[in-house]
Amino acid sequence: MSKISFQHFALAVLSAAFIYTITLQSCKTDGEVISQTDLKPLVNPPIPQLDPSFGTFSFEAETGWEMNLPSGTRIKVSPNALIDSSGFPVKGQVDIMYREFHDAISVFLAGIPMEYQDGHFTTAGSFEIRASQKGTPVYVKSEKPIEVRLASLTAGNDYDFFFLDEDKRGWDSLGTREAEVNIEKVALKKKIRNMYPELPFPLNRNYFAFNYQAVLDIAYPNNRWNQSDSVKESLTSKCKQYGLGWEKAEVWESITFGGKKENAALMVWKNLKKKPFPKWADHQYGKIEPFGKNRYRYKMVNGQDTTQKFEVDIEAVMPLTMLFAYPPEKWKRDYDKIMRQIEIEEERLATLAEVYRTFEVANFGIYNWDKLMKEQSLLVAGTFDWNMKINDTLSELTVICITPDNNGIINFPRAAWKQMAIPLEKNARLFCVLPGNKIGIFDAKKYNRIPFDEMEKEMNPAYVFDMEPKSLEPFSEGGFRKIVGLAGD
Repeated sequence: MSKISFQHFALAVLSAAFIYTITLQSCKTDGEVISQTDLKPLVNPPIPQLDPSFGTFSFEAETGWEMNLPSGTRIKVSPNALIDSSGFPVKGQVDIMYREFHDAISVFLAGIPMEYQDGHFTTAGSFEIRASQKGTPVYVKSEKPIEVRLASLTAGNDYDFFFLDEDKRGWDSLGTREAEVNIEKVALKKKIRNMYPELPFPLNRNYFAFNYQAVLDIAYPNNRWNQSDSVKESLTSKCKQYGLGWEKAEVWESITFGGKKENAALMVWKNLKKKPFPKWADHQYGKIEPFGKNRYRYKMVNGQDTTQKFEVDIEAVMPLTMLFAYPPEKWKRDYDKIMRQIEIEEERLATLAEVYRTFEVANFGIYNWDKLMKEQSLLVAGTFDWNMKINDTLSELTVICITPDNNGIINFPRAAWKQMAIPLEKNARLFCVLPGNKIGIFDAKKYNRIPFDEMEKEMNPAYVFDMEPKSLEPFSEGGFRKIVGLAGD
């Protein structure tokens, strides 16, 4: 059995990466000293042109600065909170550079590492903040830390706050704070729920009238006794535009709807459980029993065979006269107008923070709200079919796994391919940056076809990943997200 937890599999991945580093170093000539500068930068954007950009803001150091960003993030620098490299107070104009990352894709493009101790991070939001005066870095006075209230799209109080120590080449845990719920988003969600129209349009097959004659009486009052084929065809066509069907069952009772007595046979009804009427219900009479506001249980017995019984829960929606009072074009325009308004609000909702996470920072640099992944995984010996000419023995290829929620990254350098701990979750995906501005993709559909159940029974499971090479077009972050299949995140 090769099933393991993420906490354990990370050791295998990190060990493989360590062996890979030692192998490279062994290629140095005898007596050559390995220095810190021989190591790759800790923060190393894989596609430098797509490294997410900073926003730059200027303020006077003596007066301090407070900024509310469009994302909802708030940054607050106290007056006289900055010092130079000698510890003297900074005076005059200072430039702040700031950027934030809300998913694994943006973290990946920034080249920020996501390994910590024996595991991998899943992020609830990251940010990078730097400051300088005339191009020279400035620093934070220890007794006046900078407050950053980060807008986070991920809820939960099980995330800790980390600082990336680039000198020590690793993350430092700074503790945690309880997340603050974004009441603006809560209110907007409620508003959107209340905006939805009570009825879809056209109506779907769950909406019906009881019988043809009742519908005819309302739709064509001057032809109510006309049973000709042309009238039936016209009525059928008209009802189709509204999306209304009818059953051949009968009901001759009254109900109270909107404070008025209404004929149950002259109402639009909704079949609450989508339960089809039996064929023997044609021209059979049934009774209705109320059990809630505008809700009834319709019961009938087959007059030819009393052993056959039928009941269905239905809801009174509106009188047929109300439906036919307006042409279907008007119903559709009104419906589409509401749905467009909802779409606009939902787009705004997607940009709002789920929660705010606040911490005071005493250094400029990269920070991350994270927790370690706990998902189950399977150790697999991976082989990659790139479907293009590529010398992967010379290229330093690293395969990336993005978790289904687009919050976690797992790196698989070439040295780790013989023991890849891949998540058992559906809708994960793999990709690799290839030469020639191409991205090798193993998308979520392919990932979901991996036969995990069978492979878990094997002692040393192996799998060939059929990577599809795609040109990075347009050459942008949006183009990259589209290729990876996470354009909407």
